[in-house]
Amino acid sequence: MWCLLAFPLQMCYECCSLGLQAQALTLSCTLISSMSPAMSCASAFEACCHPDPHVALCLFAKNTQLMVAASMDTFSLFTDTNECITGLHNCTRFQTCENTPGAFLCTPNPEACQEGYIHTMKFNCCDIDECILGTHSCNADQLCENTAGSFSCRQLANCAAGHQASPLGGCSDIDECSALVSPCTEGYNCINTIGSYACHRHIISCGRGYHASEDGMRCVDVDECSSGVHRCSNGQICINAPGTYRCDCSRGQAAFNVVTFVCSFVSDIDECTQYSGRVCAQKCRNEPGSYSCDCEPGYTLTKNQRNCQDVNECESAPCSQECANVYGSFYCYCQKGFVLNQTDRSTCEDIDECAMDSTLCSFRCVNTPSSFYCVCPKSGYTLSSNGRNCKDVDECTLGTHNCSLTESCFNIQGDFRCLSIQCPQGYRRTEEFRCERESCLGFSECQSTPQHISFHRLTFPSSIRTPADIFRIAHSPPIFAGDHVLVNILSGNEEGLFSARRSDPYTGLISLLAPPPSPSQDFQLHVEMTLLRHRTATKFHALLYVFITPPSP
Repeated sequence: MWCLLAFPLQMCYECCSLGLQAQALTLSCTLISSMSPAMSCASAFEACCHPDPHVALCLFAKNTQLMVAASMDTFSLFTDTNECITGLHNCTRFQTCENTPGAFLCTPNPEACQEGYIHTMKFNCCDIDECILGTHSCNADQLCENTAGSFSCRQLANCAAGHQASPLGGCSDIDECSALVSPCTEGYNCINTIGSYACHRHIISCGRGYHASEDGMRCVDVDECSSGVHRCSNGQICINAPGTYRCDCSRGQAAFNVVTFVCSFVSDIDECTQYSGRVCAQKCRNEPGSYSCDCEPGYTLTKNQRNCQDVNECESAPCSQECANVYGSFYCYCQKGFVLNQTDRSTCEDIDECAMDSTLCSFRCVNTPSSFYCVCPKSGYTLSSNGRNCKDVDECTLGTHNCSLTESCFNIQGDFRCLSIQCPQGYRRTEEFRCERESCLGFSECQSTPQHISFHRLTFPSSIRTPADIFRIAHSPPIFAGDHVLVNILSGNEEGLFSARRSDPYTGLISLLAPPPSPSQDFQLHVEMTLLRHRTATKFHALLYVFITPPSP
């Protein structure tokens, strides 16, 4: 270890450290300094900069002439590397690197900016607008919105064809006539409409003395004098004019007579007759010593007071909704759900879809401006996914009924019923809707009481065609020769709307003879079937819950 007598130990260490770094970077070992040799650290710098430690020691002693204690085995103490300068540290841009002997420290940098900000020339942090710079990750159908230190992506609305999402929300019409390069073929005008556009043939009407330009967009003058189609005689001068020409007479002649084709002296020249179709594009009116031009309805005179140009009537808003300008006129059209009034041809009236088509809705149709909607009864029904038909609400499945725990819920069209299924005394329930006789005492009781009682639920609309077979009752197999059944309605048929009969020896039928007087009515029929087999009778009872409902809406 070197101990420098003339310099403080810290200065000696720092000067030698600089020399070691210069040697590591293969820089020059000559330190240029304006300081005196006694106060300069050039000796320590140059000595530590030399790649050979022995040569470095000699140089150090020769140049400084100081007492040096050398210990070669501890020479490495002066070989500290400044990681902050050489870039060998791992401090982030939010930290400051501070070198220490044999190591380094990473301390927080108060001037560094957080993620999403940038350091400005005014030494403050400014937010980065990723939306303007295009460094965001939003999709094409999303809108980038800048936030402090970051950004967000907002989903744009899904718009119908011919519309585009607006940055302020909602959809706006696309002007295809402006957005498309060539929406219509040559010779057609593009007219923008809501959600689309239309192409109308470009028809230009030119008066005599004019012809349509090559692009068909304007009328240009015919030079009769150059083309040789004038009627000036020899000795007369042909002078072209907009839409016409004139024959100037020689001096001493007043005007050209179109009848005699000679120059004569007259008091007034009728330019409209003499130059018919040439002086004016559309209408000409002769005046003493002159003439004036006029235009057809839908046109107006140009600055030269001879030609006519189309008037855009749509600028004065003559239509209640949409207007399309055409040459010399205009026409009105309406948006979807409206129709043009055939009397004034300018007012749009709402189409009453409900009155036009009674089959639009299954229950009730409500007309609205430009549209309609369907409704269902307030209870028991809900609108189907097609928005037109009504479907029954199954309160039993949805659990929206008010039946008790001991009652059974039965759904019917537009409503529900709560049924209490109870087995009479002497019977036990074997199934949800079936009761079996437990026992009977004696032949007489066994013959007179039913072997089992079954419960059945039936529902029909009041529009059912009658007569109609609604229930079939039969004995379960096996069937023996000579078996036959008797069917009878014990109760519930006080109005005589139902009947009981046999369809064959083994089967009974319950029929509805006529629709009930009320469109909604409930019946409870007590039906008895008696099986006669080998001179013995076995009875079976069926309780029929019949619900007649109004027709489905």
